Amino acid sequence: MKNSKVKFHLLTLAVYILAFFAGFFTFKLTAVYGVLLATLIADVVATLIVWMFGLFIKNSSIYDPYWSIAPPVILVCWIILAGKPLGTTQVLLLIAVMLWGIRLTYNWIKRFKGFEDQDWRYLMLKEKAPKLWLLTNLGGINMMPTIIVFLAMIPMYYVIFDSGQMSVISLIGFVFAVVAMLLQLFSDISMEKYRNSKHTGIIDVGLWKYSRHPNYLGEVLFWWSVFAIQFGYNLVAWPNIIGAVLMNLLFVFISIPMMEKYIANKYPDYEQYKKEVPRLIPLKIKK
Repeated sequence: MKNSKVKFHLLTLAVYILAFFAGFFTFKLTAVYGVLLATLIADVVATLIVWMFGLFIKNSSIYDPYWSIAPPVILVCWIILAGKPLGTTQVLLLIAVMLWGIRLTYNWIKRFKGFEDQDWRYLMLKEKAPKLWLLTNLGGINMMPTIIVFLAMIPMYYVIFDSGQMSVISLIGFVFAVVAMLLQLFSDISMEKYRNSKHTGIIDVGLWKYSRHPNYLGEVLFWWSVFAIQFGYNLVAWPNIIGAVLMNLLFVFISIPMMEKYIANKYPDYEQYKKEVPRLIPLKIKK
């Protein structure tokens, strides 16, 4: 098991290095279209590389860390391309994104078991519609998250390349970004402790006592925080809110319903838990 885990992570590292260079050279070839569009094209090409290797090894979970690896890498590349000294807002944004990305990626590395391990949602989708699996795999599992994350990253682009001033709104956005990362961290710690104990069933301790999905709450809050950092820096760029909105919709209407249906089928008492604990925002305490 341990040997399989190490081999899978080494393969994932090699695939991601290949994806990076494929994206890098794609960016070079398409730079004439502008930094933002060229980055999107490069992002799509890198995703295709990861997707193809997922098909080859028959494990789509090789894409999972892409969610948290791509934003920090792209942000650093944008900073290098901008070629100018970082102001306070840019530094705060960089710190927030790095903290978020490193924690989330480390969490995946720590939890993922190896070649035999795969996200239950992918297995369910494949079993439910095997004839559409190739399309579902490419569009739903790989490309849709890449596009949504890229749209949610556009505020970062404006912070790096546009002109503006540090404001209280940006500072508040940074604080909430750190809070979001801590929400995910402590919810993961509670989950790990619960699973390692003799308890079985629904996790209703720690932050899970106040929210049914504190980890998802942290993720949604993080992307709203990224927008807030940019909005405080440049109020004119408010249309970039679309990325945070789409991220919110992704979790509220796809990720959470899918997860709750899965848990409810596994644990009959989950319906009672749903009545006592809010879905995302902790408005009341479970008795």
